[in-house]
Amino acid sequence: MHAALRISGIAALLGGALRILTAVAPDPLGWPLWTLYLMIDVLLLGGWVGIYVAHRRQTGTLGLVAALLGIVGLATLIVRDIMHLDTRVFGLPIYMFGPGLLLI
Repeated sequence: MHAALRISGIAALLGGALRILTAVAPDPLGWPLWTLYLMIDVLLLGGWVGIYVAHRRQTGTLGLVAALLGIVGLATLIVRDIMHLDTRVFGLPIYMFGPGLLLI
């Protein structure tokens, strides 16, 4: 259990560090930007799921709802990265909708 939590924490840290790097240097590795965003979103999803799994007993039903909202939010970003979508969900650009679910 502790190893899984550490791995998910490292994934979340790497995802956050890559996100900061892409904000400061938009093309840090010379890869297409959507590839970096896909890696960031997958790493953050791994961190999100791992942290929920480690604390699922303490968080109960409300934690499950929050975890599912976060998974849906990150999944929308991953789909956007893969399919290069520029659509709107409930009037919001999809890149704003996904993170908005994480804030709920």
